[in-house]
Parts: sequence; structure tokens; C-alpha cells
Amino acid sequence: MNEQYITSSRAMEGEVTLRTPPFWPAQVSPASGDRPLPRYSVQRLFGWAFFVPCLLLSLVSCRLFSQDTSTRLPDIVLIVADDMGQEIGCYGDTIARTPHLDQFAWDNLRFVNAYVTQASCSPSRSSILTGLYPHQNGQTGLSHRGISMDRAFPNVASYLKERGYRTGILGKLHVAPQSAFPFDYKMGGFDYTSSGLSGYGVSDREVEVLTTEQEVLEQRVTFSQRVDLMADSAAAFMERSGDQPFFLMANFLDPHTPWFNQVGEYPGEPFDTTEVQQLPYFGTPVRKTSLAGYYNGCARMDAGFDILIRQLKAAGRYDNTLIIFIGDHGAPLPRAKTTVYEAGLRIPMLIKYPGQQHAQEDTHFVSTIDLLPTILQEVGIEIPSHLPGRPLQVLQADSTADWRTSIQGEFTQHVPTHLFPQRSITTEQYKLIISPFAPLYRALVPRNFDDQRGYIPGDDRGNAQRRYRRYANQAEVELYFLPTDPHEFENLAEFPEYQTIRKELVEQLHQWQERTEDPLLSDSAYVAIQQEVEVLVESHFNDDTQPRNTN
Repeated sequence: MNEQYITSSRAMEGEVTLRTPPFWPAQVSPASGDRPLPRYSVQRLFGWAFFVPCLLLSLVSCRLFSQDTSTRLPDIVLIVADDMGQEIGCYGDTIARTPHLDQFAWDNLRFVNAYVTQASCSPSRSSILTGLYPHQNGQTGLSHRGISMDRAFPNVASYLKERGYRTGILGKLHVAPQSAFPFDYKMGGFDYTSSGLSGYGVSDREVEVLTTEQEVLEQRVTFSQRVDLMADSAAAFMERSGDQPFFLMANFLDPHTPWFNQVGEYPGEPFDTTEVQQLPYFGTPVRKTSLAGYYNGCARMDAGFDILIRQLKAAGRYDNTLIIFIGDHGAPLPRAKTTVYEAGLRIPMLIKYPGQQHAQEDTHFVSTIDLLPTILQEVGIEIPSHLPGRPLQVLQADSTADWRTSIQGEFTQHVPTHLFPQRSITTEQYKLIISPFAPLYRALVPRNFDDQRGYIPGDDRGNAQRRYRRYANQAEVELYFLPTDPHEFENLAEFPEYQTIRKELVEQLHQWQERTEDPLLSDSAYVAIQQEVEVLVESHFNDDTQPRNTN
């Protein structure tokens, strides 16, 4: 435990040395002897550190279809809301107007404690599709900002394609490389050229949109915010599928920013600023125009969900369809998206199994890494042993089945300049967050820098400086007692009476990191990240003469 991991003398008075993080168990030290990484190769680091051999599925010849729907392979529809947390009526939100999602939840299966792996678009979607954590597949940040999976991992589209399914995607994929995902039909995503049945890319109708600064602008609405067009394209895809079973991933853009109060006729009754209120996890107030925009996006998502479900029923395929509805992570609001707080990692997850007859509510800890095993089991494909998730059917078969009692989350980066690795573990009562590079940011960021403003469009340098200041102010270890502090404001990590539970959770988190081969456990990972953080901070404060914090 005496190895020095981080040494920096840039932009500082003297040398700062950070040793093995003190929150690791005393008997454990990071792996040594790793082959050296090229300087600043953090993205590559998270890809090669977890090697999974590509598994060859040997499928015997089978009869895929019959007139009897009980023996026909089910259709599968995965509906993803962009940046939608648990601000839904069926999850207890008293502001939201989501009657169709609420009814679907009351009729089918609602998971109360559903989590994503990382509260960032591309990393989260990579886990949904591959069943792997971002630190395992390498998609640790946004694909359109140059971050990619290390290779073409097997995924839900490739497995189902081999099983005889017709595959389609509406809206953005947002995971790279795109070639890894064999979709027969693609429509409306910004990260690939649209092709398919309707030919719609964007609407030609301009509408008012509220930016984060509340400026009213005229912008074109993307295809995936035209919920009627999304549903129409889904119906056309179903019709063209004929008797072939299909998998459709419908990625609605709502309620992602920029916020549209109304697109076409959706929602029918838009929120105004008098109908919304601050959410308890914010910490700092949010403009009510932003809150109204967010809730209008949630309401429009609900309308799109309803249209799509009605299309399934009209096609006569609803009963034999596995339907999964999720958000890809929490809201684009304070202390949610791009954090490891509960509001960022917790999502709505609603499921209808083919032929489901009874409504259920499940309170186990479930994750989006469980979705791929669930789909594979439903269609009779053997679940690869390397996948960290489990099929959710286990819980419906036996509510007392042996299941996880905690759930882990992570953050590495959103865009390349947002490099701030974190790991978290949540139990029924406690939440532990580890931010191992907070001390480095404290050492590098000028201590007199005190710009408290939020995000400002076009101010890339200032936005990065303010973000680095927040990283510098982050505690290295956070511990919260969730029954009385569900929104994580009172950090108990340094209180003497909580040291036993802190030690236990640190050990559990470390065991998870070992099982999933987390690159943060290696010497080379720390060195590579340290070097990149130094460059990032120095490049954004390089003409700043304020003194650094050497405490």
C-alpha cells in the first residue's frame, strides 16, 4: 500500500502526491505489473481491460412460427425515454401527467428499484444493449464525442438476428461502433443515416424551444420528438415484418433538452410555470420554465408510448409481445444526469411479458444489465456466462429467490473533458460513493476560483472551469443513510459511529470491481487518468495566475 499513484507538479507550487486511495481495504492493493499505457489513453484503457471472448451460438434448426401464438417466438419492443427519471405518476410523482404509462404499470410489472449503470446516454445505452458495464465494454462516454466500445461486443440485436428476428431501431443508437448492431431498419437517429419506410429525418415545422437559459429559439424538431411519426414508422415496421418475429427498439428523444413545450398537438395540455415545483433532490433552485419544459417532455413521451401500444394492439401483436419501457437515466437537472446520485441512476422500468395476466410490483434491486439476459431467456437463447446480469424472470417465478441485495453504479466521463471517475454502491439503507480523483482536482484547481454559475452555451472554457471546481469540492468518500436522507445531502462518511458500515460497503464495492475487472484497480489506470486530468485542468486554467490549493 505504499505505491505512489499520482504525482503532479503542473500549475502548482511544489509537488502533490496521492497514494493508494485510503478507502480501499487494508489487505487489498491495486494490481501491479501492468504493461504501460500510452499517455492520456483513458478511453482505450477501459476497453482492453475487460476481455470477453466472442461466443459462437450454435442454434439447432427450429420451427419459428405457427398459427398457435403459444408456440410462436414473441415479438420484443424496447421503448427508451431519453433523460427520463422516475418523474412519473406510477412512481409517486404528483406533478407528472403520464396516464398511459401509469395504466401500463398498474396492469403489468413495475420495478420500484430499477437502476442504470451510468447516468450518461451512450454508456447507459451500451449496457442496455450488451449487458455489460461501461467499464467492461469501453463505452465510458458519449459516442458522438469520439468515445467507443473497444470492439463489436455481442448484443441484443446480434443475438436476435441470429435467432431469426427482424430488427429495427427508431431514434438514436448512440453507441459505437454502429457496425456492431445489425439492425435491418433504422430511422431518425442523429448518429446514422436514416433509411427505411417513411423517409422522415426531421420535421419541416419549426416550433418554440426553451434552452437552458430560457431563450426562445426557433428550432427544427427531430424525428424522435414527433411521437406520431415514431409510432407510424413503428406500425410500418411491424406490417413489413409479416409473420417473422421482430425486435424493435424505439428511442424517443423526450424529455431530453432542448425542451419543447408542445410539438404538434403533444402534449394536449402543456404545463405552465404555475403547475410545477422544485424537486427535492436539486439542492439549488431550477427555473420553473425549465421544469415545465421537462414535464412537458415527459407528458409527450407518455403520449408517444400510448400511440405505439395502440399500434401494437391494432396489428394484433400486443398479447404475444415482450414490452419493456425504461428511461436511459435520470433527468437533465441538478444532481441527476451525469452523477452517481440516486436521481441520476434510478429509472422507471415497466415490463409486460407475453400473455401476462396479473399485475405485479417488484422491490428487488434490478439493473439494465438484466435486460439482455431477460430477453435471451424469453426467446430460448442460452445466457452467456460472462454477463454480469440475470434474467428478471427469476423474480417473477419466485419472489423469494436468491437475488442481489445491493446495486453498483459508475461514472467515468460524459464528454472527454468531463473526466471524473466515480463508483457507488446502494443497499436498502445506505449509499456509498467513492470519488478517487477529487483530491487531485482540489490540488490543481485555483482555490480562489468561485464562479457559481451554471452551464452557459458557448462558454466552453468557463463551463469546464465551473465543472472542475465542483469536482474539487466533491468529497472523496460519501456515505448516506437513505431512509432519512433519500436525496443524499448529509454525508456521514467521517462520523465515528458509521465507520463499520463504511468499511463493509467499501469492501463490497471493491469485490464488485474485482468481479467485473474494473480498470480503476490497476496502477496504469490511475497513472493514465491522473495525466489526463492534469492536462485538462491546466489547459482550462493556463492563463490563470490564481494560487493553487496545496492543502
